[in-house]
Amino acid sequence: MKKVALYVFAIFFGLAGISHFALESFFTAVMPDWVPYRPAIVYVSGIVEILLARFAE
Repeated sequence: MKKVALYVFAIFFGLAGISHFALESFFTAVMPDWVPYRPAIVYVSGIVEILLARFAE
């Protein structure tokens, strides 16, 4: 059961990371205006989520 939960977690994290690229304008819009480099932060956090999904084992 733990292995299944790990794979489900990895799939959700991977999809969340991909959505950072597909829906960048949404993620940028929900960030406060005082945050600098908002698009870059969205892309970097998407990359981090994809990497976390990849190395979830």
